[in-house]
Amino acid sequence: MTQPRQHLRATAISFAILCVMYVAIAALLANSLWLGSWPLLFKDLGRLGLGVWVSLGGLALLNGVMSAVSFRFFALSQGVRTAAVWVAVLFALWRGVILVSYLFTRRPLAPSFVPFPLGMVGDALLALGYSMCAYWLWSAARTSNNRWRGP
Repeated sequence: MTQPRQHLRATAISFAILCVMYVAIAALLANSLWLGSWPLLFKDLGRLGLGVWVSLGGLALLNGVMSAVSFRFFALSQGVRTAAVWVAVLFALWRGVILVSYLFTRRPLAPSFVPFPLGMVGDALLALGYSMCAYWLWSAARTSNNRWRGP
């Protein structure tokens, strides 16, 4: 297996782990908010607001799609590969902006459910992970974009 293929496999596994992480966060929140009554389940889950559940579901879905795209990266068209690299870069920038907000303002952009030091370390690790995935996708796209046909 060549180096870009190894990096793409690691990227696909990383995005899959992040997908599972967001699903687990949603499951833990649902379990902690549920008071055990099936008829009141949606009322209990609504205490956090619909935006939290849509965000967690959207992030899980997007990371799952990025995992599949990373796994089949070389079989995709040039446009899809470019879009995948840009989505990975946007993920990295998003987590980087949140990390900078932690460092400079001492509070996150969104209300946090975790203590400040733990949130800062978690965001730093997410920013690093997304940055590595973006770099590996970019380097694979760069190596697969060789247009020279030879003599």
